[in-house]
Amino acid sequence: MNKNKFPKEFPFWARLKISKNRTTLIIDEEIVINKKSKKEEDSFVHREATSKEHKGYEKIFPNPDSSKKEAMYLKTPRKIPKYMVKNHNKKLSMPKHLKDKYNKNSYK
Repeated sequence: MNKNKFPKEFPFWARLKISKNRTTLIIDEEIVINKKSKKEEDSFVHREATSKEHKGYEKIFPNPDSSKKEAMYLKTPRKIPKYMVKNHNKKLSMPKHLKDKYNKNSYK
């Protein structure tokens, strides 16, 4: 069970517990069926952040991480179990357009 306390409002920044603790934007939560165990599992809908520009990625400007000069890009939304996510260790800003876009998910 994940002992992290996550914010109640979406969106918020977090870290994936896989492959070097990558930064991700958590935009919603859902219950999904685990393909192996066939049981329901709490999960987050997230958009992984990267510094690589690619077709289909959404550019975030200014960069939420003030220590970096290059732009940040968000990949397409995916789902991941809640236990695979942990709180972010840096204080990242939340651009207004992202907050406006995903804040509606807080009131389901």
